[in-house]
Amino acid sequence: MLWLSVKRDSQGKTGIKRVAPAAGLMAFSAFMDRDDARRKRGRSRRTTVLVSILIHAVALAFIVVLSMWRVDELFSPSVKVTVFPSATAPPAAVP
Repeated sequence: MLWLSVKRDSQGKTGIKRVAPAAGLMAFSAFMDRDDARRKRGRSRRTTVLVSILIHAVALAFIVVLSMWRVDELFSPSVKVTVFPSATAPPAAVP
C-alpha cells in the first residue's frame, strides 16, 4: 500500500510524492497534531492571562499603598471650641 504525500518547499512550490506508510502511523495523525497544537496554545494563553492578572494585582496594590502613603495633613478647625464642665448632678433623694 502506498500513500501520497503533499509537501511544500521553501519557495512555495507544492509537490506530490508517493511514500510507504510508516510503522505505527495513525490514519488521523493530523488530528492528533492539531490537538497537541491546541494544548500548547491553551497553555500559552493560560500563562498570558495569569501574568496579566499578576501585573494588574501588583499595580493595584502599588496604587493603594501610594494613596495611603500620601495622606494630606488634617488641619485643625479655625473656630476655637471651649468645653465647659457639666453641672453636677442633684443630690440623691433622702428616703
